[in-house]
Amino acid sequence: MSKSALTMAGVIGGGGAAAAGGYSIYSAIQPKTIKEKLLKENFHLVSDIKDSSKLDKEWEKVLNRYKVEVNDTSKIIEKDKGSVTKEEIKKWCGDNLDSKINDSLYSKASKWCVTFTSLSEKLTSTGKQLSTNATSLKSKYDTMSEALKGEINKITVSSGTPQEGEKTKLWCSDLSKRAFISEEDTHYRNLIQYCV
Repeated sequence: MSKSALTMAGVIGGGGAAAAGGYSIYSAIQPKTIKEKLLKENFHLVSDIKDSSKLDKEWEKVLNRYKVEVNDTSKIIEKDKGSVTKEEIKKWCGDNLDSKINDSLYSKASKWCVTFTSLSEKLTSTGKQLSTNATSLKSKYDTMSEALKGEINKITVSSGTPQEGEKTKLWCSDLSKRAFISEEDTHYRNLIQYCV
């Protein structure tokens, strides 16, 4: 074999070894479990909270969010959302965080197993609070789109007048339990426009 052929074989062989080594390092640092991926993407796990009273409050907040945001795609417990408990959500997270990454489980864990800021907390941080005045809320109800009115009209209230104001108060309360995403988010804008 000529000297240049040997040199070329050495270069090719060395390049192949470097690529294999690079891939080994790359795959070694990639997250393998849902928990590892959540932490790598700067989520904070509820289960990592050390203070027991804060931990309990955070699971309660997750439960409240679950009851207003869950849909067929994000459902983790096969029963009516109104009867789900925080213990069931906590157990689901404990059972699934160490699972290998798959898109469906990851999507659910990133909603139900991590800390978040609720719309209510964001509202409070800006010095505002939900209105509890049914008459004022009735006036805001009157300015809503038909789609929002239709959503609110599905709510039943046992007493209180005006009915639209009482229903709007309940709608606002549920809305405030959702996760804050951005100030441009439709849910946050509706909260500011119709519930304050």
